[in-house]
Amino acid sequence: MTTSLLIIVLTMTLLAPAHAAPAPPTNVTGATYVEFDDSTGIWVLRGNPVAVTRGTMTVRATSMTYDSRQQIVRASGAVNLVAGGATARRGRRLRNVS
Repeated sequence: MTTSLLIIVLTMTLLAPAHAAPAPPTNVTGATYVEFDDSTGIWVLRGNPVAVTRGTMTVRATSMTYDSRQQIVRASGAVNLVAGGATARRGRRLRNVS
């Protein structure tokens, strides 16, 4: 059975209020493989799991790509998203985000 049960596409900038101060830093932990393509601005991250945290939102997965130009994360493989106290796993929709 595959562990790639969910792909989450997040636009990081949509989660911050428009009038807010600059966005909090994005922290990456758990990556055992990192690749960056300067021509596209795309990062490839793999780990067991990789965790990407920005403010109160954390995405964990075995594989992620991050488009630094569009600020979009795509995650696959045992994906877990926690944002504002709500959690989404394995294809369930995120609800009650504050």
